Amino acid sequence: MQWGQSIMEFYSPLYVGASVRHPEKVMRRLRKRSLMISAYVILLAAGEDLLEIYDARIFAQHFYRDQVCVIVGIAGNYEEAVELIVRITEESLAARGDCELKKYLLERMQERD
Repeated sequence: MQWGQSIMEFYSPLYVGASVRHPEKVMRRLRKRSLMISAYVILLAAGEDLLEIYDARIFAQHFYRDQVCVIVGIAGNYEEAVELIVRITEESLAARGDCELKKYLLERMQERD
């Protein structure tokens, strides 16, 4: 892998906040590492945490160009990102009976493959 070519995957089906009008455009800009005015992304955490929320502008920084990330959701603001995580939590609780969000999302990804 060359410098600047990170592995960025998008979860399917991607969780998208109501205020995001053109998710495809946001995804394209994330892949290109372009600066965005207002977008937040929800990632599968690399460590033991379940999910992380980041301002999308952080991906324009050089450090993040070489990072592997799985984007689970896109929101227009931080509060909307939290609402999406609540939705994911409720789905996990209904489907699995627990709040192991990372496991829930990975299982759903594997089911789709």
